[in-house]
Amino acid sequence: MKIKRIFALIMSIMLMLSVMPVSAIAYVYDPPGGGAVTDTTSYDYTKPTGVTMKPYNGEFMDDEDSAGDDLIFVIKRDGRYYAMKKVTAEEDARSSIPAVDITEWVNPDGTITVPTDTLDVMFFRYQDRTEWYFGYYIDGGFNYLSYNYDYESTDGDKDYDNDEERTYTANFLTPTHQNGQWITSPYYHSVNGTSGTFTFGGSWDQYINSYNYVSHTYAMIVDLRSDGLGGKEFYFRYLGTDVEYEGDEVEGYIYYADCRHQFEIRHASHVEPTCMDKGCKEYWYCDGCDRFSLDENFTQMLGYRPVLPALGHTYGDNGCINCERPTPLYTKI
Repeated sequence: MKIKRIFALIMSIMLMLSVMPVSAIAYVYDPPGGGAVTDTTSYDYTKPTGVTMKPYNGEFMDDEDSAGDDLIFVIKRDGRYYAMKKVTAEEDARSSIPAVDITEWVNPDGTITVPTDTLDVMFFRYQDRTEWYFGYYIDGGFNYLSYNYDYESTDGDKDYDNDEERTYTANFLTPTHQNGQWITSPYYHSVNGTSGTFTFGGSWDQYINSYNYVSHTYAMIVDLRSDGLGGKEFYFRYLGTDVEYEGDEVEGYIYYADCRHQFEIRHASHVEPTCMDKGCKEYWYCDGCDRFSLDENFTQMLGYRPVLPALGHTYGDNGCINCERPTPLYTKI
């Protein structure tokens, strides 16, 4: 008797599932036969000429909101604004990067507008080059700004495990990213939320003996100095051992402009939903900023795929009025 009751319960559940839209339990999947990408367009990156860029107020770029953005790093000194000159990609370190005066780009409201003549300035694009990592890539390519470092022990001996203080020096690198390569992109850091600079830092352990140690930190920032030829250059300035970045050493800014959708654009056609399957509105998807749009010019932006829910069966006297499925008959068990 107990077995018969269990069997009856299973049959009842099966009957209920047979009349429910399966999409109710398969929401994460693309609509079968619809909403799938029908064509893809890839664009080559061009510098953001004619684009007005705003200063970024914050400590770090946000992966979700900043993806695909064009960026430029600027330091203001003595009333003038300077950006980095584009340098060739190479594995060798460079102690400095030439500075370009872009004061004429600055608008009265504090924004900058990039002219047709970009003066060969180095722009960055905040983008994902691996499945899990975002970075600042030079001119939208595969090269990124990084650094290497060296240090000297202040006690003068060769035992680096007992260092109580160190002096670090750093150089710029512009390597080419390859899949699986660890990226040490600079972080833009602002304590006051208005201005800041690219920062690098780390730590080391000073061992007192085999059982006790003290952890020390160090920090470096990107600053501006004279190049000895009447111009200026960007370089790394060491702040010192256990010295925190205060946020007012350098008046630096990151200017940004929203994603211009110069990545891979995927287009999906409109698919009507059915009783059992979801549909999808026509949409365009930008691989750079991970956003959907209802139009190809990305003026109707969405943060999600515009899925249309399954209709579900609506039964009349002669079956479902949508798909003409016969009305299910229920028998008391």
